[in-house]
Amino acid sequence: MTPMRPAACAAKARSVPIPSCAVLQPPEVSTRLSGRYNSGKPWKTDYAFELSGDRKTMTMTSDTDIAEVSIYTRNAIPEAIRNAPEVRSSLPGGFL
Repeated sequence: MTPMRPAACAAKARSVPIPSCAVLQPPEVSTRLSGRYNSGKPWKTDYAFELSGDRKTMTMTSDTDIAEVSIYTRNAIPEAIRNAPEVRSSLPGGFL
């Protein structure tokens, strides 16, 4: 098993515990996603996921009584964003 941190596992820029997760890669192919927070506490639910044939879209469905479906699409980062000037929040000290 080779753990990896897919984009779906990336933490958002807000005050939440940073999750960690692992997706099984061949030969142990899996369509399940689960994880634990840095504290060791498991996520509240696991997810089923599937990739589109072109591997550009991932659909995740929660294992809850009322399933929540999330769809993620791979896109190139626009050049306007990649070439944006430096902003204050990226400087030492941030906004303050």
